[in-house]
Amino acid sequence: MEASSSTVDLEVRSLGPADNGFELRLMMEFFAHSLDAHTNFELVQTLLNVFLRAHGDVLVEMPELMRLAQQLLVKQRRAWDRLAAMCQHNLCLVHHVSGIQA
Repeated sequence: MEASSSTVDLEVRSLGPADNGFELRLMMEFFAHSLDAHTNFELVQTLLNVFLRAHGDVLVEMPELMRLAQQLLVKQRRAWDRLAAMCQHNLCLVHHVSGIQA
């Protein structure tokens, strides 16, 4: 199943704070799971951007969701650090190999 970017944007924005933020919590758990599993990094970053812009004001007012947001921040930093380390490793490898070839 495929959806256009505008459809996905609409779906994320249509999530609501009903049931003590149940839908928002599920979305945040999806983000956390994906970051922990090291999957769909670019998708998660894009959706997280839309999600926080659309629902940031609600998250601040709900302590449980705020706690989840803080946990997401830690997970996101770890994911970025891991990605940066992999890029650095690849750059070093390219420099090493190109130095041998020269």
